[in-house]
Amino acid sequence: MAMAALALIAATKATQAGVTQGSLVIQMRWDRASDSDMDLWVEAPGDAPVGFSHMADTDCNLLRDDLGRALDPESRNEEMVVCRGMPAGEWIVDAMLYRSYDDAFPVDVTVTVMRIDGGGVRTVLSRRVDLTREGQQVTVWRFTLDGRGRLVPGSVNELPMPLYGKR
Repeated sequence: MAMAALALIAATKATQAGVTQGSLVIQMRWDRASDSDMDLWVEAPGDAPVGFSHMADTDCNLLRDDLGRALDPESRNEEMVVCRGMPAGEWIVDAMLYRSYDDAFPVDVTVTVMRIDGGGVRTVLSRRVDLTREGQQVTVWRFTLDGRGRLVPGSVNELPMPLYGKR
């Protein structure tokens, strides 16, 4: 019983301290009514792209591959990549419409990059993208972070770099 009480106290202290799972979070959401399998792909500098077929690399992890309501009754129409670090260099973020089970096009997704630090959560980039056909990949952003994890001014672009199948 004493061990259970100590574990509860330790968990409460950790929650109060605001335990963070990563430094950078990339989140993609789409309409809850949509029955689509959307895929988020992220490539950190020096890593292989992270997505449904390669869910983890040195810096980043895909937390959950949301398959859409047809194959995933717990679907929230959301995917998230969490990165433990923010290495300097170019980052690439892609959205992919893997499959639409309800043939409702376009599928609008909102992709957000958030930085997490001692000061809380700060949105770095956010963008809405329309995907109009199955198999379509869109480079949402390519951007560069400096050695302190800050966005390099003028580095944000949308030059295509398909990440699915790149490995």
